Amino acid sequence: MSDICLSIPTGPVDAHISVPGSKSIANRALVCAMLAEGNSVIQGLPDGDDTQVLVDALFETKCLFHIDEAAVSIDGGSASRLPTIIDARLAGQKSQR
Repeated sequence: MSDICLSIPTGPVDAHISVPGSKSIANRALVCAMLAEGNSVIQGLPDGDDTQVLVDALFETKCLFHIDEAAVSIDGGSASRLPTIIDARLAGQKSQR
């Protein structure tokens, strides 16, 4: 193991840090965007199965949305409804410990 020497900055730190997206926050944001009136843009969605399950369910709603590599844009509102049955695939499984 090697040592790392850190020095204390002499002034304010100006930095931009990107962290991986959280699937639980992403799924809540997708549902909120579907229910909200108007357009919502969500950036940094994780590419895990849990998030993909909800994105697939959005295809079955009446809301309009666009997905690209950087963001999801959703035009939601009161007419948007999730399907009665959603195939959760592995997202609904408890982990085996």
